[in-house]
Amino acid sequence: MRSRFASEAWSYTTARATIVGVGSEGGRLGLLYAPADPSAFVTTDDSLGFEKPAAGFEYRRNDDRPTIDFWAVSPPEADVGFLGARYRRGQFLYLYARDLTLPLWMPTVASAVLPAVRGMRLWNKSRRRRRGLCPACGYDLTGNVSGVCPECGARVRKSSGVRT
Repeated sequence: MRSRFASEAWSYTTARATIVGVGSEGGRLGLLYAPADPSAFVTTDDSLGFEKPAAGFEYRRNDDRPTIDFWAVSPPEADVGFLGARYRRGQFLYLYARDLTLPLWMPTVASAVLPAVRGMRLWNKSRRRRRGLCPACGYDLTGNVSGVCPECGARVRKSSGVRT
C-alpha cells in the first residue's frame, strides 16, 4: 500500500529549458508549466550562473518523504484556490512557473460527467420508446402509423406508436 507521502513526478524539459510536468502527492494531482529565462544560463566555468537543465524526460519518486513546496521559498505573484484546487504563478529562480494543483476527486468527477449525460440520454430515449412516445421530443405517438413524428418530424419505428 502506498503512503500518503509518496510522490511521483514526470517532467519533460525542452531544448530551451521549458519544463512541463505532472505529479501526484497526498491525494493531489499537480500540473506545472515553467519556461526558463535564457539569460540565466552562462557558459563559462568561473561564473555563478545556473547550469541549463538537460533536455528530455525525467521520472522521480519519493517514498515516505514529503516533497518541498518550492513556493515556500519564493512566494507566488498570484495564488488562487477553490474547493481544494489551487493555481499559483510567479518567478522562482530562473523560471516563471505556473502551477495548478487539483484534488484527485476533481478530475474523477469531471471525467464521469460526459458518460453520465450520455447514459441519461440513452435511458430517456429507450424509456420513451417503451411508452410509445417519440424518442426525440417525447410526443405521444398513439395511433400514428406514418413512421414520422408530427411534432418534430423525426423518423420513428411504426411499432413505437402502439402501446401494449
